[in-house]
Amino acid sequence: MPKKKYMHIYPFKVDFAEECLNENTLSIQDLMESALAKLLQKEKKERIWKIEPFDGTYATLPEIKPNQDGTYSLGFAKFDMTSGPGKGNLSSGEISPFEMQEDEGFSHPTAALYDPSTNAFIAESSNSSISPDRMLSCITKEMPEDYLAQITLIPIIQEDVVTQVLKGGLIRKLELSVCPALLQETAFQKGISFNSFLKSKGMKSFSGEISITWSDKQSIPNEAKKIIRWACNLVTSCTGGFLYPIKRCKVTQEKANNERGSDFLDLLNARVSDKILVQVGRDRMVAFIEKYKALKSAYKQWKRKYFSN
Repeated sequence: MPKKKYMHIYPFKVDFAEECLNENTLSIQDLMESALAKLLQKEKKERIWKIEPFDGTYATLPEIKPNQDGTYSLGFAKFDMTSGPGKGNLSSGEISPFEMQEDEGFSHPTAALYDPSTNAFIAESSNSSISPDRMLSCITKEMPEDYLAQITLIPIIQEDVVTQVLKGGLIRKLELSVCPALLQETAFQKGISFNSFLKSKGMKSFSGEISITWSDKQSIPNEAKKIIRWACNLVTSCTGGFLYPIKRCKVTQEKANNERGSDFLDLLNARVSDKILVQVGRDRMVAFIEKYKALKSAYKQWKRKYFSN
């Protein structure tokens, strides 16, 4: 029987960072399509970017496929040149390394779908490969320098979950864990980030994790409610990728409409997602074409609901 595995898919919208908009700003569609056209003209060996200077990992874009419906299917991968699994034999029990040339490494494919008409970016989420943020950064490298840091991915959130947190019953408990070193200045409309504050006090960085818990039998104080609203805003503006600062955000609140009991809401699981079974080939890989089919299937169910405006 053919082997199958789940492919985890998340919808995003490509947009400008809010503070970067001005009357001279080009449209997202123009910037994205121009960048993809430049990438199409390059050979595969030119579509490789080093992820970290010393760890031997690279992001690559081996496939760009313009589709008849105007969308683009994008086949990404992470190349790992330093380490990987060994080869095991079920008959003998022996383990041996893969034989690779000096310029070869382990490849971890992943894929995305971009629709210029809606700016939808439907991306596979894979722990072993590159994040949606990294995918977008590979594309934005081909944009004019003024736009490099302006383009961002906005995750699609189940609005009812966030609304329930902000407008629901009395909040009894908040559990929040944040990595200050990953907080960006843009996470705050006013003021500075935790990391910038620490730097201003003479600390180079704080790479650890800060965990905060508020709990009250009546209702948590207004200060904590402000932090919940901030956390909601941050959760809805981050992609969950390699720059994601919030590691935990859970709220316990009374049920609304005088119902008895409590609701336990996890904002990190409020993002819209889908998991689709895909065919694993004889080479034990999921071919890009299978990934593209799954992405198109997910986008079909989300397009009218989240990308029609």
